[in-house]
Amino acid sequence: MKHKIIPMIVCLMLCVALMPAAAYADNAKTTPAEPPGIWTDHAAAAFAGGSGTAEDPYQIATPQQMAKLAADINSGDESKKHSGEHFKLTADLNLSAHRWIPIGSGDLSLRHYNFSGYFDGNGKTITGLYVDESQSGFCGGLFGIVYGYEIKHLTVKDAYVKKDAKNSYDYGKIGILVGAAWGSKGSEINIKDCSVSGTVESKGNYTGGLVGDSHRGIYENCTADVKVTGSHSTGGFVGQDDFGTYKNCAARGDVSGAKTVGGFAGFLSDESQVNRCAAFGKVTASGNTAGGFVGMITHLGTISNCAAFGDVVSTVEGVEPQAGGFTGYIQHSTISNSHAAGTITVASSRYKAGGFAGETYYDTGEFHSSSFDIEKNAGLQAIGGETPADTDGVETVPTQTVKTNICKDYYGKHILKAVAERPATCTEDGHEAYWKCENCGLLFADENGTQQIEKPEVIPATGAEDPGTGEAAAAPAKDNADKFAETGDDSNVVLYGILALLAAGGAAGMLYRKRKA
Repeated sequence: MKHKIIPMIVCLMLCVALMPAAAYADNAKTTPAEPPGIWTDHAAAAFAGGSGTAEDPYQIATPQQMAKLAADINSGDESKKHSGEHFKLTADLNLSAHRWIPIGSGDLSLRHYNFSGYFDGNGKTITGLYVDESQSGFCGGLFGIVYGYEIKHLTVKDAYVKKDAKNSYDYGKIGILVGAAWGSKGSEINIKDCSVSGTVESKGNYTGGLVGDSHRGIYENCTADVKVTGSHSTGGFVGQDDFGTYKNCAARGDVSGAKTVGGFAGFLSDESQVNRCAAFGKVTASGNTAGGFVGMITHLGTISNCAAFGDVVSTVEGVEPQAGGFTGYIQHSTISNSHAAGTITVASSRYKAGGFAGETYYDTGEFHSSSFDIEKNAGLQAIGGETPADTDGVETVPTQTVKTNICKDYYGKHILKAVAERPATCTEDGHEAYWKCENCGLLFADENGTQQIEKPEVIPATGAEDPGTGEAAAAPAKDNADKFAETGDDSNVVLYGILALLAAGGAAGMLYRKRKA
């Protein structure tokens, strides 16, 4: 029996080594348990220092001091509103001990409190944020309602924000950083250099990864890596926006909702402007109007130099899905130098998806120098609906061209990674050093991406004499040499070598025991 154990173990090791690594990956995010109590019951008596001015901001160094800010704002005490005052985070905070009551609590349709100051995250990170506004139906996030003026340099990591709808219209918006941000003309809210990650779940409207509902906000260099589930107006970055400005922002999580669902924004209106932003996640909608980047854009909105990387799936059958690779619906708005790289799928048998836009209102959507992937969406035209059509300004191009367009218009350059030179051996060709774009896969002979090549320069095998035969050793098969030259990846060779050694060891063990017996 012992003689059979080692070969069995070796075989088992071979099977395990050859199984796909994905079989062991568990990327599913579980819902965290609600922590006991609320943070405002544990608020500190004072901040760590400061007087609230720009030169001497209030300092926040502990979760209890952060809870004091929330307790002050939500108290309704005019002397604790902190309007126009400055705050600075001086340490990383872990808020997992208790449930968080947002800074600025309430429902926009009823009495509410708001933060109207300046918050500098100072490059620090907040973890353990748990918000559940299901009972009250208020706006949810680290900040609930913000009326001004600035939030910057802050990371909120692995947060969980939840809310149920309390009525049919539902004024309680949610996002990880801010539930509802409301500025005014000439006094816009500025949110910059902020990053959030985690999960947002809502049965209500206006749900976003970073912010739920925004009016006259300016967002720069912000990222939301959030799994978002909502109802109407649901987006990976923002649920609903009007008169907003977005620059160099990205949404990376998957998004699902009922109606008006987008990878970056659910609904953009009233001169919303978006430039050099991207949506990377998959979009799934159970109702109409879904887009890889934005569900709906109306009333003189503009989007330029943006990209939608994710797939779009519409499961609605009874109505027109209005599903497009970039936008679900466009009205009196303009999209330029923007591209859709995903696959679009609709359940409807009567209506077609649009490779770029699900529907344009009486041809009032204007497009310039944009494209979608026709290889992934064979048979689709730029605009979907009952009578699909192509349109000026949107090209139907193959996968490689879409990727190249994204490099040019969204990234503004190729994202190059160096592949080191591989010296030739006596039996194997090598290759010169080269650079490969991590987005589009094109190869270049120089680090600036100006000399495109089909494959790297081959360094021929030396063909040194085999000491056993006195003849030149044979070079490897050309297809293998080309593969290594193109990818610079010989990890499979190493793996197979290890497996061969294991197998040889098992065989040797069996032979030894057989002879011994």
